[in-house]
Amino acid sequence: MILPSTSTDPVADGCQILYKQINTTYSQLQRLLDYGTTLIWDNPNGATPQTVVSTLGPNAATIFILSGVVCGVLTTIDGTARNPMPAGWSFAAGSDGAIVLTPPSNG
Repeated sequence: MILPSTSTDPVADGCQILYKQINTTYSQLQRLLDYGTTLIWDNPNGATPQTVVSTLGPNAATIFILSGVVCGVLTTIDGTARNPMPAGWSFAAGSDGAIVLTPPSNG
């Protein structure tokens, strides 16, 4: 819902609406990435990362790919590099879209 404005300049009003939508979308993307990162890597219910991605099933690969895209978009916007996967971890996507995680080696 857009509140009534006292502005009489429709161009300025349109620009303000555009800015607010961009800011809202940026915030939503940041929250989405934060939620997914917490869900997988620091699950509040104690699930392992592999359990979470296995539960995602055939959507897991798409989610990992899109998370990388979201990281790139957010980095382009604010210059802060992000990685949705902790350092050292890797993943392999199966042809069925499932993901197998490999933890960092300790050697």
